[in-house]
Amino acid sequence: METTTEERQAQQAYEGLLAHFDECAPCQVENYCETGDRLRRAHRATRTALSGTAAATGTPSSPREGS
Repeated sequence: METTTEERQAQQAYEGLLAHFDECAPCQVENYCETGDRLRRAHRATRTALSGTAAATGTPSSPREGS
């Protein structure tokens, strides 16, 4: 299965968010870090864009949605 640009961007945003969470004490406890907020918004935006692309093309945005 081929990975689209949007899927790769969403995966990179998610990986960045998880890496930040591993290193940021405030985000591990309360989610109150500016960088963490920015990364969460970026991840949410890429997932939303991916969902919109899938809806527009009629394809599932993840393999589980196609089952």
